[in-house]
Amino acid sequence: MQRTELAHVLRASAEIAQEKSFVLVGSQVNWMSRAVFTYLGDLTAICPDLHDLTVSKCAAGRDKVAGFVEILLKHRCIDIKVLLQRINFLDATKYRVLHITQWTQRRALEAGV
Repeated sequence: MQRTELAHVLRASAEIAQEKSFVLVGSQVNWMSRAVFTYLGDLTAICPDLHDLTVSKCAAGRDKVAGFVEILLKHRCIDIKVLLQRINFLDATKYRVLHITQWTQRRALEAGV
C-alpha cells in the first residue's frame, strides 16, 4: 500500500469512527517500543516496524505472502538477521519457531539474500 492510499483509508476511517488516532497491528512480537508513528494532518497512525510486521507474515506462512517477504528481502527493506532474531522472540509454546525460521530462510534463498 502506498502512503497516499494509507492516508485515504485513515481519513475515511477517521470520519466514520470520529477518531483522530489509530493503531495498526499485525505483529506477534513485543513491537510497541519499535513502532513507527505516521502523522497525516491531525491523524496519527501507529504502525509496527517493518521487521515486526514481516514476522507476522512469516508466522502465518501463507504461500500468498511468500512473494511479499521475498521482495522485502531482495530490495533490502528488511535485514534477514534482524528478521530471524525477531522470529526467535516468538513464544515457542504458541508458534512453531523452527518451522517459521525454515520458511523464512527459504524466502531469503529465493530472494538471493
